[in-house]
Amino acid sequence: MRVRGYPERVLNMSLWSDAEYRFFPFYFPHAPLHLHVMLTACGFEDRREHTYDWNGLQRGERPFCIFQCTLEGEGRLTVDGRAYRMKPGDAMLLSVPENHRYMLPSDSPRWKHVYLNFSGSEAVRIWTELKRKYGPVVHLPLDRSKTLETAFSIWTAAKNKRIRSALRASALAYDFLMTLSEELAELELAQSEASFALDAVKYCMDHYAEDITVAEIADAAGYSRCHFSRMFTRIHGTSPGAFLRELRLGHAARILRMENCSVKETAARCGFADESYFCRAFRLRYGTTPDLYRKNH
Repeated sequence: MRVRGYPERVLNMSLWSDAEYRFFPFYFPHAPLHLHVMLTACGFEDRREHTYDWNGLQRGERPFCIFQCTLEGEGRLTVDGRAYRMKPGDAMLLSVPENHRYMLPSDSPRWKHVYLNFSGSEAVRIWTELKRKYGPVVHLPLDRSKTLETAFSIWTAAKNKRIRSALRASALAYDFLMTLSEELAELELAQSEASFALDAVKYCMDHYAEDITVAEIADAAGYSRCHFSRMFTRIHGTSPGAFLRELRLGHAARILRMENCSVKETAARCGFADESYFCRAFRLRYGTTPDLYRKNH
């Protein structure tokens, strides 16, 4: 399923492969304004030494936020005693100070990742809300992530010395935070819609033999009939009524091929209360009557 709002183009991961591994800190002691969102560092690393090890309780008391997404290899993260294996596409949403620790484990030969650090009261507020909603680890699609595309553009700007002022650094930081927030919301929606689609189809398959209606399916899914029909049609490309009818006709065809049942009994077993309607629908779908279909199969 394609997530709405994603760019049509595929993110060129070779851009990361060809880049130089470098860390860029940002410090603007004479900023013209008190900025509540600030980009403080960005980097692209390919760590292979197993001394790579960061503890969130040993990095000072000044609050800042850490985004770090795995591109290749694996890392290990522990947050409040819970361990995570950081695989490609997994991104850490961490804060300092915080009871976390991340490292290159002994059983992983490398950990290639991109990271950005932020500070400022509004950045911390947004970050805290994202962590509350999504947790310390999220997964991004490496080949089409708007967040990673934005991260690479920021890293490239830093590499080419185009981030020359605090105002520019603040604007880039806020853009990244909003892009990440939007992408995580879109991914959550896509996941909920996929779950909805599976639940709706399962309900139809479990109850197709009963005289159920679209309104009853919608009620079972917890939606109004109109909203349910719109969502179902968008996801499946057909209306729930047409889907249910196709499901019933498919089971009817199987019964006619494999069992010795009358047309009336077949219709009833497949949820058609009206035999005449069943025969019309069957003929429209298979181009022949139920009786002739059985004789020819």
